[in-house]
Formats: sequence, C-alpha cells, structure tokens
Amino acid sequence: MLKTIRIDSRYKGPPTSGNGGYVCGLLGQAMMDAGYKGAVEASLKAPPPLETALTLTASPQEARLSLDDRLLGVATAVTLDLQVPAVPAPGDILPGPLNALEREGAFRPFGTCFVCGADRKPGDGLCIACHEVKDRPDVVATTWTPDASLARPGALTVDPVFLWSALDCPGYFACACGEPALLGRLTAEITGSLKVGEPVTVIGWNLGGEGRKRQCGTALVRADGTIVAKALGLWVIVDAALIAGAAA
Repeated sequence: MLKTIRIDSRYKGPPTSGNGGYVCGLLGQAMMDAGYKGAVEASLKAPPPLETALTLTASPQEARLSLDDRLLGVATAVTLDLQVPAVPAPGDILPGPLNALEREGAFRPFGTCFVCGADRKPGDGLCIACHEVKDRPDVVATTWTPDASLARPGALTVDPVFLWSALDCPGYFACACGEPALLGRLTAEITGSLKVGEPVTVIGWNLGGEGRKRQCGTALVRADGTIVAKALGLWVIVDAALIAGAAA
C-alpha cells in the first residue's frame, strides 16, 4: 500500500508538528489495514509537519512515513510483553495539577496538544488531563470519555488511531513530567474496541530511565477491568527550545 496523507492541524502536538501518539497510530493502523494483527512498535525519526503532503507505505510487516526522501517514522511487527498494574479507584485519583508541574523551571506541555492540551475542548482535542494517584507516586490516571468526532466512519466505535493517541501523553506525565521531552517510540497493542461515549480509565506508570531516556507504560481500561489498549513508551529529554521549534 502506498498513499499520500496530510496531518490535519487538529492533530498537532507541538504547534507545528503532529502529536506523536497520533502519528504512531497512523503507522500502526496502516499495518492493520494491510492485514497485520498484533502489537506494533512505531518509532519517530523526525517531527512530522502539519498540512503537508507525506508518503505512507505499508505492508503487514512494516509501515513508513516520509517527506520526500526524509524518513519521519517507521513501524514494525513485534510482541508486547507488558503487565498493566492495578487500576486506581476513582476516589484515589487526586484533583488538581501534578506537583511536578508546579516546581520552578518545570516544562509545561503545549496547551494546543491534541491529547493533553489545556486549551483544547471536547470535540476538538482528547482533553486527557492526568492526575496523581493516592499513595502511588509512579502512577498517573484520569477518566476519558471519547466523543463522537473520534468515531470510525460509519461506526459507533473509536478509530484505533485515537486509541494510540490516548496512550501517548499519559506516559509523559508518568515518567518525564516537568521535563522537556519528546516521544521517541510507542509500542502498542489494541486488544479491544471502544464505543463513543464509553468512559475508560487512562493509566500511566513510570518504568524508569537512564541518561536522557525515560520509559513508561500506559493503558486504557474499562470499568470491568477489560484492557482496551496498552503501550510501552520511550521519551527522550531534549533542549526545550528544540520542542518549541520541533517542526521548524
């Protein structure tokens, strides 16, 4: 499969480039559309520009996103061995901002981000604002109810690309909150469908890191404990100025 796509400005992360989880989802879903079933490891090589003609190629084994001769992202078939921790009870999800964002000099994610941006509204962004969890300093969580704008064409279920998106930013808040970081890799497995208007708990947990790298897990879990999707994320600490001009 080979086609030309454009990333609508609605799906931005930094102001001029696509949200990392959304772009990884484009790669992963392209493999699914080509006949693959299973976990996908999607790696971002460069920030994908918005409203620009990009080339997406896919087979059941691999997908690639390119701008002319420049590789922006690649996805491959993998096996994902990731255990999801206990989902917090609603009463254990604390109100208010994360403490790490309150410290002096903390980096604040972009308000315009499709997934977590505080300036976005339902029907425009996902509005996933993670919170700390009582007595679990390495875990963040929130409740997310997908709206009708996220449905697959002609269906009442959420497009899997947006499930990938929802697995993105909660990982940042779990493992790199307050640091200038970009998503480098997202390894995800979609294990169920999610209906529009169906609430799920979004959970992120810290898996440690070394040097400039941070690792995390994320998951979308129904009230009955069914896992809809899960992912292993890799974030890379960068110069804050580079994020501001990520696609410049």
